[in-house]
Amino acid sequence: MSDELEMNVEPGTEDTTPTTPEATEDNPTAEDNTTATVDTEDTTPTGADGTVAEDTDGTNGNEDIALSVVFDHKSKELSHDDAVRYAQLGMLHEKQQTLYDKLGILAAEGGKTLAEYVNEAFENAEQRIKNDCRERAGDDEDMYQQLIELAHSRQKSKYDAILQAEADKEKAGYEKEVERVADEFRALQKDIPELKSFEDIPKGAVALAERENMTLREAYLLYAHREQAAVTAAQKAAEKAAESSTGSVHSEQGQHDGFDDLLKGIWS
Repeated sequence: MSDELEMNVEPGTEDTTPTTPEATEDNPTAEDNTTATVDTEDTTPTGADGTVAEDTDGTNGNEDIALSVVFDHKSKELSHDDAVRYAQLGMLHEKQQTLYDKLGILAAEGGKTLAEYVNEAFENAEQRIKNDCRERAGDDEDMYQQLIELAHSRQKSKYDAILQAEADKEKAGYEKEVERVADEFRALQKDIPELKSFEDIPKGAVALAERENMTLREAYLLYAHREQAAVTAAQKAAEKAAESSTGSVHSEQGQHDGFDDLLKGIWS
């Protein structure tokens, strides 16, 4: 469901003891006390002339990456793939932070931690399933076990269906957004034909469109106007400074001329 995140970190050689971060009942989301450190020793291959050597195998040195993180007072050394995976998990957690906060408030109302609240709700749901299956199976233990397995299978199918629906909704929203941006770019090209690709649009204009909820055309024209105004102001300031400097030179020259005339009068 998450797009892969590229992480660029410097290769390092720090030796740390790998330890897997663990969530506790008081820290169910496993998000606190986390720091990361990266060795900054430069091991980028260079040629005899000091230039960076070309990466011919396409790995870009990822196999040598050593990213050391400290979580819950325990350290762990991550490979490139591990770092990407944990980054994606962190992004997912950040996306669902509001939901975690709401659950935490509900748990606190009942005097429970979030872990206690969730576990209790899950156990209650499981007990309802068992009670229903026992009522239907009676003393037939084989039927009871089959009903339990069927209930769990249906439960997982519902969960998977919800996840798939969320993924489909997210994908549809992404595709709709891509199409909207493409339409806006085509409209902008009609006014600015020299824009051959989306990369030709200044990043500042794109950021302005996102920040101010503008179309690409509106943002581009406003950005261009501001840039031109800044250039014009800088030119005027430079011209004013030049004129001021020239005037100062003329004034100083006039003072010297007057002093020379005075000397001539005294010695004449």
